[in-house]
Amino acid sequence: MDWTILVAVEAVPQSRGVIAAAVRMALTLRAEVVVLSVREREYTRGLVWDRRPSGEIAELINRTIFEFQRVGLHATGVMRTARSGQVAEEIVDAAHRHRAGTIVLGSSGRSWVGALLSSSVSPRVVRLSDLPVVVVPTRGPRAAGQPAASPSRSTAAPKR
Repeated sequence: MDWTILVAVEAVPQSRGVIAAAVRMALTLRAEVVVLSVREREYTRGLVWDRRPSGEIAELINRTIFEFQRVGLHATGVMRTARSGQVAEEIVDAAHRHRAGTIVLGSSGRSWVGALLSSSVSPRVVRLSDLPVVVVPTRGPRAAGQPAASPSRSTAAPKR
């Protein structure tokens, strides 16, 4: 295994489709996996709070690692903290720190124009990253039972 995939997950039910697509991709590439969840932190007038509790995020990371390990893949987990609005930057930075060759994450299901105007995470990661990014639709007709990876950039398997 000399290929690493960074899988960015969120504590929402739609992450199951992202995880399923990442498992298939990691099995195909025989890749190691880094499971990342970014804890988004708000700062307002001297107050600081996290959008999701760290325990909830840690549980998500552990469950996701288990999904990879039960099919024989090596997976590790990472929880990072980012200011609100800086999650995409944190994902790209984590991918570089862990020497990932590919980033896998979900989309909100909005149109690309709507996502760009509202500064959604997945289009921002695609713009910021110099690595291949696989964006998995998390809403819509295919996401319910058949998650399918849709390439945002070149997502072909690496040549060895």
